[in-house]
Amino acid sequence: MSADASPARRSGRLRALRRPRGFVWWLSPAGGVLLVAPATIALAWATSDERYREAWRSPKALTDSGAVHLLAGVLVFAIGALWPVAAASRPPVAGRWPYLDGRRHGLLARAELPLFAMTMFGYVCLFLAGLSRGASPLLIVQVLLGSADANVAKSQFAPIAGVTTFTQFGVGYVVVAALLLAAGGASRGLRLRLGALLLCAALRAFGLSERLALLELTIPLLVVAATVTWARRGAWARAAVALLPALLLPTLVVLFAVSERLRSWQFYGARGGSPFSTFVLDRLSGYYVTAYNNGELLVEHAGFPGRLPYDNLGWLWAAPGAEQADLYTRLTGENAGTNTFTVLRQYGNIEFNNPGGFGTVYLDFGRWGGLAYLLLCGTVLGLAFVAFVRGRLAGLLLYPILAIGVFELPRYVYWSAGRATPALAACVLLVLLFRQGRRRAVPVPSRSVAA
Repeated sequence: MSADASPARRSGRLRALRRPRGFVWWLSPAGGVLLVAPATIALAWATSDERYREAWRSPKALTDSGAVHLLAGVLVFAIGALWPVAAASRPPVAGRWPYLDGRRHGLLARAELPLFAMTMFGYVCLFLAGLSRGASPLLIVQVLLGSADANVAKSQFAPIAGVTTFTQFGVGYVVVAALLLAAGGASRGLRLRLGALLLCAALRAFGLSERLALLELTIPLLVVAATVTWARRGAWARAAVALLPALLLPTLVVLFAVSERLRSWQFYGARGGSPFSTFVLDRLSGYYVTAYNNGELLVEHAGFPGRLPYDNLGWLWAAPGAEQADLYTRLTGENAGTNTFTVLRQYGNIEFNNPGGFGTVYLDFGRWGGLAYLLLCGTVLGLAFVAFVRGRLAGLLLYPILAIGVFELPRYVYWSAGRATPALAACVLLVLLFRQGRRRAVPVPSRSVAA
């Protein structure tokens, strides 16, 4: 830099160096859904009926037109998610992502401990519930060592509605903790608390066969960590982040294999058949393939006159009071959850009970209404992603949670499910508190008094 360069030019160059270049493609809603959905749809469509019956004990219901509808849904969602990203300009801000100033950092620091306390309250209640049902304090460890049945442990540690739901605040907690770690200066206590929560989720995932409990925490952490690396490191680090899905896939398969060995393999392995490696690959692909197939079955058989959207308003029907009053059945005269179970048991395989995110959208809103809904969802997530990359508090808090639903969309609609509500509600509350505090901080101009 020349000695006669003006301070403005030096400041402008510094800002340009500090801005993140672009964004991580597979963390965007369009990139995420295109990474997972088209390949798995092609697999579901290309698999023969004979293979469906042999591997997953379910007849094939997915037709050529059904596969086209699925791909149309993916395309519409991606288009909705792309236009906010394409229209966004690069933010002219200095500093390091996530751009937490003093007020934002202070708010997250104050919220971190209460969120952790609420989450651990849920886990303590879950543990006490298991003990009250006769479970041994070491039962989960015995499951991990292969000396106890995972299904027995899962039944004894079954959730208590409205109480163990507090564990879902952990999803919001990991977002807050990850942002504080990304901003720097996080305390050792925060790291210990985050590690303790991840340990509880891992025990729940592998000991109680609830893989989603761990997945809900690791995806938001990955979203924040990958974005930090992309924004602050050099070209080699950005290239590694861009190619990270290729490295994560084998890790996913290994972790899935470990969980299935503790879960289903104890039953199927004792009866002979295919080797464990084949069993794992069939099982993993089956969760996606049968989800698309189940979605087609539900569209064909689960509708009824006067049906209201069910899966995509799951947060409403599972809300306190609405669930106890069985509000959906009172309004429609039918229990949509029971209908889904009946259809899958009669036409498919209830063991593979993922309803399929695209299928339930079409069931709730019809084909054309479903496409409009997917376009709207894509747009909302695209706007949230832009806010996340720009360091706006609402995007920073909400998008890592919504990103879970992007990767889970082939299996079911996560962001409208009741289990996502506590974390989303907590993050929305933090955003409202921040905006309220900002309004109070704005000075009111004083009126001059005429002499």
